[in-house]
Amino acid sequence: MSDYQPPKLQPQHLFEKREKRDKARLRAYNQLLEQIQHRIYTTSQLPGNPSYLVYNVPPFILGLPSMDLQDCIVYLVFQLRQNGFEIRFTYPNLLYISWASYEKEYFMKQNPIVQAMMPPKQEIINKKSKVSFTSSSKNDTIQNIYTNEVTVTPARSASDYEPPNAFLDTIQRPLPNQKSGASGAGNVVADLWNFS
Repeated sequence: MSDYQPPKLQPQHLFEKREKRDKARLRAYNQLLEQIQHRIYTTSQLPGNPSYLVYNVPPFILGLPSMDLQDCIVYLVFQLRQNGFEIRFTYPNLLYISWASYEKEYFMKQNPIVQAMMPPKQEIINKKSKVSFTSSSKNDTIQNIYTNEVTVTPARSASDYEPPNAFLDTIQRPLPNQKSGASGAGNVVADLWNFS
């Protein structure tokens, strides 16, 4: 009875050999990507590093399965861009890899030396405002053109303004004059040489 059964070929079995070959290529591409990432790290640790790297993708690597060079370069460029590097490709196999934008961000925001020179951040505390206006009977109506809501706000004038007490104290008792110019307050270099 088995002689009368037609032979069967499953479509998924057609791609088993190709799948093995593609997995081997992917391992080779990942090994190459690991080499590039190691070289990027090593270059970034050198003193006076240029924050870029020029990498020549080899057309083959001994001991690894044969690579499709164009497919490999597309994979490497995609993975490196996903990691945030700026990549430029020059035919046939040259990659320019840059991380200069992150270096600028580091110098401006994360560098401990720059952080030490930054003024401390002032904490914003929700307190009752020291500035007050005398109440007035005039009201302004504002209509939102998108939602057609009407908002009624009290009208304020400059004569209703009452400055805070600290402002009035400063006017009555001004602060002592500070030096201005090259040796004045706020000049970091002048402050370094001021030994008094």
